[in-house]
Amino acid sequence: MRQLNEVNEQSDETRILNVSKKLARAIIKSTQFQRYEKACDSLGTDKEAQRLLSDFRETQEMLQLKQSWGGSSDNDFEHLEKMREQLLLNSILKEYFEAQEDMVLMLKELNIFISKKLGFDFANLTKPAGGCC
Repeated sequence: MRQLNEVNEQSDETRILNVSKKLARAIIKSTQFQRYEKACDSLGTDKEAQRLLSDFRETQEMLQLKQSWGGSSDNDFEHLEKMREQLLLNSILKEYFEAQEDMVLMLKELNIFISKKLGFDFANLTKPAGGCC
């Protein structure tokens, strides 16, 4: 009996692994993933886009620190907004953000579909078990 249970458990694990691999392959073949991967590659080779994004993220982090200390001003937010607008003028970054948004939307829809089939929030299983965040 114990051997039968072990075989069933292995079969279940094997089926889950096979279905997971099929899901991963389907995601990789999706137009959303292909577009995102291409956008990432383009960003990786464009030094100007990388600099703009790095500067924006650095400014955003500094503003978040200033906010936590109570030292942020309207000028800080206006400056950040102008930087964001500059990012979107760059065609590489614009495509990157749009592709990223499409990819996230597809994954959210996939989570809803899987969660309905399973009867629980599938993506919630991927969150860390503890910690501050």
